[in-house]
Amino acid sequence: MEALLDTNVLVAVVVEDDVNHREAIRIWSDAEKIYVPFISVVEFEYFLLKHKLGSKARRGVGKRPES
Repeated sequence: MEALLDTNVLVAVVVEDDVNHREAIRIWSDAEKIYVPFISVVEFEYFLLKHKLGSKARRGVGKRPES
Protein backbone atom coordinates (compact mmCIF):
# COMPACT_ATOMS: atom_id res chain seq x y z
CA MET A 1 0.00 0.00 0.00
CA GLU A 2 1.14 3.54 -0.73
CA ALA A 3 0.04 6.47 1.42
CA LEU A 4 -0.02 10.23 0.95
CA LEU A 5 0.15 11.66 4.47
CA ASP A 6 -0.77 15.13 5.62
CA THR A 7 0.32 16.99 8.74
CA ASN A 8 -2.48 15.58 10.88
CA VAL A 9 -1.33 12.01 10.33
CA LEU A 10 2.31 12.89 11.04
CA VAL A 11 1.31 14.57 14.30
CA ALA A 12 -0.92 11.63 15.28
CA VAL A 13 1.98 9.20 14.71
CA VAL A 14 4.23 11.17 17.09
CA VAL A 15 1.71 12.22 19.76
CA GLU A 16 0.59 9.17 21.73
CA ASP A 17 -2.31 11.07 23.34
CA ASP A 18 -3.78 12.00 19.96
CA VAL A 19 -7.26 10.57 19.43
CA ASN A 20 -6.14 9.20 16.03
CA HIS A 21 -2.80 7.77 17.20
CA ARG A 22 -3.66 4.09 16.71
CA GLU A 23 -5.13 4.67 13.25
CA ALA A 24 -2.12 6.76 12.24
CA ILE A 25 0.25 4.04 13.46
CA ARG A 26 -1.72 1.46 11.46
CA ILE A 27 -1.50 3.55 8.29
CA TRP A 28 2.21 4.23 8.85
CA SER A 29 2.99 0.57 9.55
CA ASP A 30 0.95 -0.83 6.64
CA ALA A 31 2.38 1.51 4.00
CA GLU A 32 5.19 0.25 1.83
CA LYS A 33 5.77 3.76 0.47
CA ILE A 34 4.90 7.02 2.18
CA TYR A 35 4.63 10.35 0.39
CA VAL A 36 4.51 13.64 2.29
CA PRO A 37 3.85 16.96 0.54
CA PHE A 38 6.50 19.59 1.23
CA ILE A 39 3.95 21.89 2.92
CA SER A 40 3.14 19.08 5.37
CA VAL A 41 6.83 18.72 6.22
CA VAL A 42 7.00 22.46 6.94
CA GLU A 43 3.81 22.39 9.04
CA PHE A 44 5.05 19.35 10.95
CA GLU A 45 8.37 21.05 11.69
CA TYR A 46 6.47 24.12 12.92
CA PHE A 47 4.35 21.87 15.17
CA LEU A 48 7.49 20.29 16.65
CA LEU A 49 9.08 23.66 17.31
CA LYS A 50 5.91 25.22 18.71
CA HIS A 51 5.44 22.35 21.16
CA LYS A 52 9.16 22.08 21.92
CA LEU A 53 9.34 18.51 20.66
CA GLY A 54 12.10 19.28 18.15
CA SER A 55 15.00 16.87 18.31
CA LYS A 56 13.24 14.39 20.61
CA ALA A 57 10.46 13.71 18.10
CA ARG A 58 12.69 13.94 15.02
CA ARG A 59 14.83 11.05 16.24
CA GLY A 60 11.88 8.74 15.63
CA VAL A 61 10.86 10.12 12.24
CA GLY A 62 11.68 7.68 9.50
CA LYS A 63 11.52 4.69 11.80
CA ARG A 64 8.54 2.40 11.84
CA PRO A 65 6.72 2.90 15.16
CA GLU A 66 5.83 -0.20 17.12
CA SER A 67 2.11 -0.79 17.48
